[in-house]
Amino acid sequence: MTTKIFKLLSLLALLLTYGWMLSNRVWEPKIGLVASLISFLAFEIKEDLSKPNASDVKLFEEFLVTLPSDGDIEYIKDYDMAGPIERDRLKQLNRFYYDWDNAEHEFIDRKLEKKRKQLFKSITLFFEAYGKYTFSTGDRFQRVPPEWQGDHPQKHREAVELLNDRAESIFILHQTFIRVAQRN
Repeated sequence: MTTKIFKLLSLLALLLTYGWMLSNRVWEPKIGLVASLISFLAFEIKEDLSKPNASDVKLFEEFLVTLPSDGDIEYIKDYDMAGPIERDRLKQLNRFYYDWDNAEHEFIDRKLEKKRKQLFKSITLFFEAYGKYTFSTGDRFQRVPPEWQGDHPQKHREAVELLNDRAESIFILHQTFIRVAQRN
C-alpha cells in the first residue's frame, strides 16, 4: 500500500515537473523532470523485482514434492548412522541427486540457486561417504560394518561420525533452502 502511494506521488511529481518545464525554458525544470522520472522508474523496477519468478515458484513446488521435510530428510536427521541404514529411506535423496543436477532444475533467483547447489553438494558428499563406508547386509539395509568396532574402532567411529555429520548438514541446508525460498 505504501509503495502505491509513493508511486502515485512520484507520478504526480513527474507530471507537475513536466508542466513546469513546458512553462519555463530554464534548466532547473529539466533537472526536476529527470529526477522525477528516475524516482518513478525506481518504484516500477522495485515492484517488478519484488515479485517472485513464476518458474522459480513452480520449481520450488516440484522440489517440495521431490524432497519434502517429512521424508528422507526427517529420517537422516534423527537416525544414528551406526545402525543399519534402510536403502528405501534414501530414495528421495537419490532422486534429488540423480534428477536435480541439470539446467531444468536451476533457479533463476541467485540466492535460491546458491542454496540449491549447497544442498546438492551436501547430498553428494553424503553419498560419497555412504558408498565408501557402508556395505550391504544382504537384505534392504546398508551399514558401517559392525566388526570394525572391534578390529578398527577408530575407523568405525570416524565413518559413523562422518555419515552423521553429513546427514545433519543435509538437514540444515534443506531447511535453510526452504526458509529462503519462502521469503522470496
